[in-house]
Parts: sequence; C-alpha cells; structure tokens
Amino acid sequence: MNENFTFADTTRKPEPYEIDGVHFYFVQKEEMASDILNKEFLEYGTRKNILFGTRLDSVRKVMSSGRLPVLDVEPKALRILRSAEFAPFVIFIAPPCLSLLIRDSMHETMNSALAKLNKESEIMEYVYRPYIDKVVVHQNVDDSIQEIIDFITETQESKQWVPISWVF
Repeated sequence: MNENFTFADTTRKPEPYEIDGVHFYFVQKEEMASDILNKEFLEYGTRKNILFGTRLDSVRKVMSSGRLPVLDVEPKALRILRSAEFAPFVIFIAPPCLSLLIRDSMHETMNSALAKLNKESEIMEYVYRPYIDKVVVHQNVDDSIQEIIDFITETQESKQWVPISWVF
C-alpha cells in the first residue's frame, strides 16, 4: 500500500475482501451527505445511487505524515487545492499529438474517439492552465513517469515562487 495516496469514502457496502480504512472508508449515506454539505470533501460524486469522494482531511493526513499526496482529481478540485494550505504542484498529462494517435490506430471508430479525447484534453488544458505547473505529453509510460519524477525532484530541491496571498 502506498501511503502517498488518499482513500475515498463511499456509501456502498464493502466486498468481502475489502477492509475499512485500507481500500475505502465505508460510511453511512446520511453522514457523507452531511459532510458534503459542510464542505469536508475535496470532490465527490454519485454513481448508481452510491456516493463516493475524497475528504480534505484525507489529503491533510498524508501531508501531516510528511509525505507528498498523489491525487488524481477532477479539474474543478484544483480551485480548492490551489491554496496556501495545500500548495500543490499540478501535473497535467496530455495525450500525444492527434496525428501520432491516428497513425497508430487501425479503426475509423477509434480515430473518432481519439480525436474527441484529444480535443477535450486541449480544452481542459486551456481552461485550467492557470492551475497547472507542468504539462507532460504522454508518449510512453517509462518516459512520462521519468519526466514526472524529475519534475517532483526538481521542485522539492529548489525554491519556488508562490502567490503572495499564500505568504501573507
């Protein structure tokens, strides 16, 4: 288990092999709904009438242990994370250019889906650019991981500019 990751809360029943606090935090729907109203979640959603989400305290817990939280969040959560409390480094992983994707694909249906994905990625990067510290264009897994590791190492070993509102 990687202690840099947060665990989501969910209102679904645990599977026999799942352990509360290890795989998920299993909570009652009323409790989670109340906590959502009290803005205790970084993000949350519903699927098949089951609530799930990441608590802000889950992120704080990882941080207080001296670890760097690794989060995969919906873009709207960046507005909450971008604060003095969390001081995030945001990495946007973009798909390779569309012509490379289409060149490697043999199916017309796949090409249409790739074009849509590429366009959505471009829009997301444009809209959320003010929150993004690094863009990694994903060409292959090994290179992308190394680029992310290099960026994290560099940011932890050097001084960083932060918004003045984070200081005062």
